[in-house]
Amino acid sequence: MLDRVYDQLRHRRQPIAPALDSLSAELLAAKGQQSPAAWERTIEIARQHPLRELLSEDPLTARAFAMSRGYQGDAELLDIIYDRDYRKVWKLPVTPLGDAIFRYTIDCQAPAAVRERRKFLATLIDDTCRMNPAAEILSVACGHLRELELSHAIEAGTFGRFVGLDQDQDTLGHVRRTWGPRGIEAMPASITTFLSNPRPLPQFDFVYSAGLYDYLEP
Repeated sequence: MLDRVYDQLRHRRQPIAPALDSLSAELLAAKGQQSPAAWERTIEIARQHPLRELLSEDPLTARAFAMSRGYQGDAELLDIIYDRDYRKVWKLPVTPLGDAIFRYTIDCQAPAAVRERRKFLATLIDDTCRMNPAAEILSVACGHLRELELSHAIEAGTFGRFVGLDQDQDTLGHVRRTWGPRGIEAMPASITTFLSNPRPLPQFDFVYSAGLYDYLEP
């Protein structure tokens, strides 16, 4: 299967979507059918196959695989998903095939869900501030807080306090530069420290976390 998809992508003998659909479906089926040990072996084989390098011509795939900040869903990767554009973040040349794969991956279910989640969070923020214009809100593992770009309450300044908590200093620097003038506070803390801290938290009207849940078991 890996050889077949590699050949289809490398020689562009057909549109890439069917090849990538097949790759995803067959890997998902294998994961469901194989034992954990067999699946780990499948992962090892796939990572050693030249198809991996071909797929990494896509900036989104390459960025996620490299885990540039130590984890996959960092704020810059999410920015690529929100903007549906890699050019602000990815400075290396991109091949025509890499761009074509990106156009496929960026509209898959997971990236589309991330964009819908952003809209949903903005709605919840606005609903909270509509009920209480002095509302205090906490975002845990806040990233670049791109949902605030869609919030009418943040635009109008009709909130009491907004705190963004994150462990990534580069991310917090972006929050301070972008949202500090709007009154948004950036607080450095890892989720482990946050959860294990025995001190009582201040009271908030709304506490939410988005991308953090992508890393938790059910």
